Amino acid sequence: MHVALLQCDSVHERFLHIEGDFPEMYERLLAADNADVKITTFDVRAGKFPDLNNEYDGFICTGSRASVYENEDWITELKSYVRLLYSTGKKFVGICFGHQLIAESLGGIVAQSEQGWGIGVQVSQILEHKGWMHPERDFVAVPVSYKDQVIELPPDSETLASNSWCRHFMVTAGKHFLGIQGHPELSKYYLERLIRSREDVLGESKVSDGINSLKNEIHSDVLSHWILNFLRY
Repeated sequence: MHVALLQCDSVHERFLHIEGDFPEMYERLLAADNADVKITTFDVRAGKFPDLNNEYDGFICTGSRASVYENEDWITELKSYVRLLYSTGKKFVGICFGHQLIAESLGGIVAQSEQGWGIGVQVSQILEHKGWMHPERDFVAVPVSYKDQVIELPPDSETLASNSWCRHFMVTAGKHFLGIQGHPELSKYYLERLIRSREDVLGESKVSDGINSLKNEIHSDVLSHWILNFLRY
């Protein structure tokens, strides 16, 4: 399987020694399925995009510290690319920023959450089971770090997973776009370092809650299976 990774941010240099940059994180995530996956990375911030005439089996879009509604040239260009990609029927998986990008590009609404930051490990209930969601689960616990979220879905979309903090935690748009608000590519150790580094932004209480949530089991291996199954389905 050949996957095009749309990189929308880079790991801060003080954290690179932990797990590398996003391409390395996604290589490890997708390798959890023991699949033969080749990843080619495109830095969309620099205007680099995959040629849609190439035979990629799927596209994955990373998270970002940016917001999808910001008036940045690279974000505007990325939205146009996503709309074009949607029209081709090719498979696309958006993670966090990439998840919100689906909604923002296709007619939905993304805004800052009234509840503030979602940080740590969140447990979401599965509302709809699809054939590619194997192994089947009734809930998934996933690392998260976000303040923006999808407020309104675009047309022809469906919410597959939800929690009290984020109504549209996992969604599909059409049959070929999948969005996940969480970060299955992040480990608990990396997330703990990230949370502790943001105390000035999050506040002591939010940091404490986020660290305590790391006691929960995470299901990144399940999400890895689901993502690859979705790309194959």
